[in-house]
Amino acid sequence: MTSLPLLLVEGIAVDVTSAGDPVREVVLAQLTPDKVKAITVLEREPEGVYVNKAFTGWIIISLADKPLRKVLRRMEKRAQQP
Repeated sequence: MTSLPLLLVEGIAVDVTSAGDPVREVVLAQLTPDKVKAITVLEREPEGVYVNKAFTGWIIISLADKPLRKVLRRMEKRAQQP
């Protein structure tokens, strides 16, 4: 099986393989080109960052859309609560 790149949207990891991931669903439903500020593609993990899974690269998306950024941040906070 080929490893997929790690997708980070505003610093939040998006599980592109899991249909049940709520962040993935929001990103798929609301992400459009006009909401993207920048896309960075890295072949290797950034220096000083360790991830215990094998990825074939990183795709980092920065958003220009503040409302979508807020939605994703709220979802991340809820996911971290016990």
